[in-house]
Amino acid sequence: MEKLLDPRLWEVVGKLKMATDKTTDLSALEAKLEEYEVRKKEYKKKANVMSSSETGAWAELVRSNLYVDELYSQIASDEASLIGKLPWSHGDNHRAASISVSIKGEVGKFTNATEYQTTDSFYDGWTATTNMATARLTLPLKTLENKIGLSIEDVQYAVDENLLETVKKQIVLAARNTIDDVIINGDSATSGNINYVGWTPTSTNAYLSYDNSIRELGISNTIVGSGTFSRTNNFLTMLNKIDRYANKTSDLLWVMSNTMYNKANFLSSYSTQDVYWPQASVFTGRVKSFEGIEAHATEHFPNLTQSDGKINATSGSNTLGSFALLYKPAIQYAFWIPMRIFVSERAKGFLIETNMSFGFNTANETAGLDKTVWLSANVTV
Repeated sequence: MEKLLDPRLWEVVGKLKMATDKTTDLSALEAKLEEYEVRKKEYKKKANVMSSSETGAWAELVRSNLYVDELYSQIASDEASLIGKLPWSHGDNHRAASISVSIKGEVGKFTNATEYQTTDSFYDGWTATTNMATARLTLPLKTLENKIGLSIEDVQYAVDENLLETVKKQIVLAARNTIDDVIINGDSATSGNINYVGWTPTSTNAYLSYDNSIRELGISNTIVGSGTFSRTNNFLTMLNKIDRYANKTSDLLWVMSNTMYNKANFLSSYSTQDVYWPQASVFTGRVKSFEGIEAHATEHFPNLTQSDGKINATSGSNTLGSFALLYKPAIQYAFWIPMRIFVSERAKGFLIETNMSFGFNTANETAGLDKTVWLSANVTV
């Protein structure tokens, strides 16, 4: 069997066995060396699979491209994510830094028609009485990066035998979290940014590459439902504002922080048997929808903000709750180039660099649409 430890160690053991009498037990020493041999082999195996020359099960980690259909599809279909709940994807592998997509609105109502007369010109009937509302929406496709470091110790002592799957899951999770974050918080302003009032954001924050996010549009569309947190004051007020889409509950989505979601579950309107039976949280533990509209709770929505829905750099100034109501078809998104993963070996470990390209925009008061995002802020919780 191939020995990976310094062969001189085994020579010493052999000489000791020859030089000592039969009563000297060297089995413990041999067992320890064998243990080190196993650990050495495991380390070599794990180190090799991180190498770009590997052609076995780890090859897909180290090849330069993990194509969009492999990882982007996992991101977009993840029901635990916000993007997994949005219907309007414009695909992937686009070849430009931005794309212009067509937004289709509603067709106008039917009009009265007169009976066809033999004296009518055949072509008269080809005059359009109504048109489908359309518009163009530009999706800026931005490239984002992530760098994961794995030390030699991480690789050598990894408990997970399939480190590839663990790394891939973490990459997908990081990508999903980033995408959800920018859709909710995207704001490119360096002054008065909705995420940092009174402080200049760090230039590497991904949300600085995007605009027309849920919170940014919600604030500009005029905040509603301020005051004490309640069903009437917040949920119903917002539904009244989004009146045109209020009956299309499957196209609507509440987006809120985990804290606001938990507090909503404790509102008597949704927690007690006599009001919200059988969906009441006293029975179900957690209410999955409010007013028949699915609720998406996420750590990417701020727990507390200042009165205008923006986050103040001074944490003590953020004392009020907020949450949004979204018309889901309004958000249009796309991926750009394949997700690129490179693995570099260093003296102390490995560096896994990942690039992805993503873009989105929100159709708001265009193509015949009304305002498609509403924000309830300045809420006392």
